[in-house]
Amino acid sequence: MQAAASLNFFPVRAWSTVVTHVERLLEGSSGLVGVALLDVDGFAETARQLSNRGGDPSALIDSLAHHFCRQLAPSDFTARIGDDDLVIVRPSLQAPAEMEGLGLRLVESLQHPLEIDDDQISIAISAGVATSHRGDEAKELLGYAQFALSDAKALGRNQLVAFDDEDRELLADIGMDDPAGRR
Repeated sequence: MQAAASLNFFPVRAWSTVVTHVERLLEGSSGLVGVALLDVDGFAETARQLSNRGGDPSALIDSLAHHFCRQLAPSDFTARIGDDDLVIVRPSLQAPAEMEGLGLRLVESLQHPLEIDDDQISIAISAGVATSHRGDEAKELLGYAQFALSDAKALGRNQLVAFDDEDRELLADIGMDDPAGRR
């Protein structure tokens, strides 16, 4: 991977493109498929502060993408959806812990400020991760990651929540077909 144009690591994509990509992976993968949804905590305020200091608010996501590119594998599918939401889809996992490990590395990698427009800016993310089980559909898997992200955001800044078997059982017990509908 090249670190040059870092926004290429998180190109703006439609949600439907993400769903289609996950569908293809689920149909053709021999391993597990993992999804991480990332939300930049306090994005609007941080972008406003950058702008007030004469910086470029768009540089915030660009710097974050460049920072994260070191954690990404060549096979990862990435997307930026909305102003401050990032998606990472990782194919061919051997165990759910791999996706949780990636999410944790991303959250922890922001313990130190990033340099943006010659300024040190502290950024935190909330992350929700989910890993496929046999028979999962794309929208379902993405919904599980959204469910986990909602929980992470409810816990406060700089949090990671992994959707796990207990969460699956909870949703099944309450008959919730759309895990993302809980928001």
